[in-house]
Amino acid sequence: SSRRPTMSGRRWPTSASSRRKFELLPYGADIAAFGRDREPAAPPFRILYAGHIAPRKGILYLLEAARRLGRDDAELVLLGRIEGDGAWLSPYEGEFTHVPHLPHGDIPAVFRDAHVYVYPSLHEGSSVSIYEAMASGLPVIATANAGSTVRDGVDGYIVGIRDADAIAARLATLLDNAALRQRMGAAARERAGEFT
Repeated sequence: SSRRPTMSGRRWPTSASSRRKFELLPYGADIAAFGRDREPAAPPFRILYAGHIAPRKGILYLLEAARRLGRDDAELVLLGRIEGDGAWLSPYEGEFTHVPHLPHGDIPAVFRDAHVYVYPSLHEGSSVSIYEAMASGLPVIATANAGSTVRDGVDGYIVGIRDADAIAARLATLLDNAALRQRMGAAARERAGEFT
């Protein structure tokens, strides 16, 4: 049908000058706020997640990956508010350090102290924290469902959802290879420069 859709009984505008145009505006990060001069000393190797700590974010798979990694020289840090009473985390007590919600101005320091960033979300539009991690020079391990700009094998790794083994394997690779970690971190920082 050639009939145009209507809005509240009126026809939509049809002139070229009145048509709306749309652009995709991705998230970004403040490159200056999230930069760092060099990687922090290790051990411990800090594995960081920042955001809402909830099952839909894939946190249980990250916790299981950290357990399977089995490294005494690694520390998993979860930054953010825990969903509910936190009882769902009890099987992993002692497997992570929790940093409660912080003012945004305090967050860059937490990123500067990390070696690797993991965002294992099961479904996500996108996450500002991934851009902040990249701006901080961190290699990022994310799921394909995290809506990120991470390039697999360049800025970090893309893994399948609910795949604790893949997360653990990528963590082991990055923790054992400082040159790779630093190369991916530098690529992530450069990539973040495209999303300021």
